[in-house]
Formats: sequence, structure tokens, C-alpha cells
Amino acid sequence: MSKKHKKQNPVDLIKQQELEQYEKEAEIEINKTIDVLYTDEYWNNKKIEIRNKMNTIICDWLITDNLYTHEFSYNTFEYDKSGELHDFTILDYPDPKDNMYEVLDNIYTGTKTPTYMSGMGWTYENILDNIDDTLDTTDNYIITEGLKKYACYIDKLGKDRLTDIIITATDKYYNDEFSIMCDCITSLENITVSEFCEKDVKLTEFLHDCYYKIELEKTTNNLILDINKIPGRKKVSISSLFANSSFDVDETGVHCAQTDDDVGDVYKKYLLLTIYSAGGIIIREFLDEKYEGKNAKGEKMMFPYKNLYGCRGFDGTYSWISVDELFSVCNTSCETNELIPPEIGVNYCYYPDKFNK
Repeated sequence: MSKKHKKQNPVDLIKQQELEQYEKEAEIEINKTIDVLYTDEYWNNKKIEIRNKMNTIICDWLITDNLYTHEFSYNTFEYDKSGELHDFTILDYPDPKDNMYEVLDNIYTGTKTPTYMSGMGWTYENILDNIDDTLDTTDNYIITEGLKKYACYIDKLGKDRLTDIIITATDKYYNDEFSIMCDCITSLENITVSEFCEKDVKLTEFLHDCYYKIELEKTTNNLILDINKIPGRKKVSISSLFANSSFDVDETGVHCAQTDDDVGDVYKKYLLLTIYSAGGIIIREFLDEKYEGKNAKGEKMMFPYKNLYGCRGFDGTYSWISVDELFSVCNTSCETNELIPPEIGVNYCYYPDKFNK
């Protein structure tokens, strides 16, 4: 026998009808507010508001000292972004002609999240990610404000149902505001670093450092040209606050067995850092003439005579040091500050005397 359906309780039916009525009232009230609020003037003001907020976020990041660059380390998987963050230095300042979008895409905030993939490392947040996360708060804002404005319906409909009505009624608002946010972010592709920074006095120092890096690169190129005037094979030893290394240099270019990186770039980077901060550069020019000496094992062998040149880098400039200062630098113990026996077969030279700098 088939079971007979129970008749709906009249009280429950009335409650359901009342609930449906409350929902209609809430939808009508919310839509009325939307029609009045979201005019063309509103959207124009919203666009200005989002752009100003975005610019403030960028400015706040670029004037902070907590900026990083990311050294990607790709393995066999192209989506592997393992690697480490490095402090943002003078080397990382962009060209003033670069577009802001690419620049902000390569400056990191230090925030990271795990990829949850074996061997894949971390996902690091850059400034563009931070902008996107900070601006994309529309949903929570509308829901919070809506629940306050229409609190009278919470008791009748419940918070969850009222939230659903607000979200449904404001779908267009979400889409329009999200579209404006995306347009503001992508507009950074059409503005250069200098154009962006010149609009805010707070970014004067950042822009100054961008131009300063260009001057440092020009000065470094001049130093490389000076070093290349020294003929034949030579060893360039660099010591500064940021870099310590030696490079073998000849007519064919720069060679260094200490790194697998692009040696020419590393060589130029270390010279630039020495000019930027404070440090010294010693160039050994190996001559054709040789003398007999003993190696570390006490075995006799022939060694080339060498000409030595010294250069000092400081505050964006470089200068060649005198013979007396060069001799003192090369033959003074850094631990005791006392003279040590000079190297055999070495001529101490003042660069301008030989190459008419």
C-alpha cells in the first residue's frame, strides 16, 4: 500500500510564506539601494579611489627597506620556482624607462607560502601580488556593510540567507569593481618608472637611486675600459664590503673558475659594488719575462714578472693609487698592521704614468 502524504502543517506554511515575503522585501530594498548608489558618477569616483589606493600601496613598499629580489632556480619542471630571496641592493634598481608593471613584478615583499609540491620550494609574493590581495576586498566589505544596513532582516532570514541575497543582488558590483581593479593594475604597463615616481614626492629617493645606478654602470664601464688598456693576461682581484673575488682577464674576455654564472656579468657586478661602496682593486699584469723561483712544494720553476696597479672605489667613483700606497696595501698584514716581505718579481706601478689616463 502506498503511504499517504502528510498534509503540511498550516503554521509551517504560514512561516514559509512569511519567509518568502521577507526575502522579497530584502531583495527589493537592497536593489533600490544599488540602483541609487551605483551611478556613473559613483563608478568614476570608485576608479579614482582604487587607483589612489593602488598608488599608495606601491609608494609604501618602494620607500621601505624591506624589499627583496628572487633568484629563481628551475629544475626539470618549468613551474618550479624554488630559490631564495635576496636583499634589494643598488644593483636591483630598475632603469627609469622600464614600465612599472614589470618592475613591481620583480620586487618581492618577503612573504612566502609553501607550494606543497615535493622539491618545488616556496611561492613568493611580489608587490603586484600584494596590490591584488589588498585591493580585492570588495566581497567582504559589501557583505559587512550590507549586514549592518539590513540588520533588521537577520532575525527574520538568518545571517547566511541574508548574505546570499546581498551577494546575488550585487554580482554586477563585484564584476564591475573587479574589472576596474584589473584595469588599474594593468595600466602600470603604460607608465614608466620615472613617470610614476615623479607624481609622488615620497618616491624622489627611489627615482634618484634608479638614475644613480645608471651613473654607476657608466663609471664601471669606464673602469673596465681602463683595465683593458693593460695589455696581455692579467688577474683582477676585487675586495669590498659586498664582493671578494679574483678574475682572470685577457684579450678574449673574463674567465673565472669559481662560479658557473655568466662570468662577465659577475665581474662587472663586483666592480660596480666596489665603486658603489668602498673597496680596492689590484690588477696583476703578467709579463713575458720570467725569473726562477720555488713553488709551495719547494720545487724550482719559472715565474712571470708582474706589474701591479691599484685602484680605490668609493661613493660612486674610482681613483688609481700611488706606488707608495700600492706597496703599503700589498705588503701590510691586515691582522698586525705590520709590513711583510714583498712579493718577488713585482713592479709597483702608478696607472696614469703608464697609460696617460
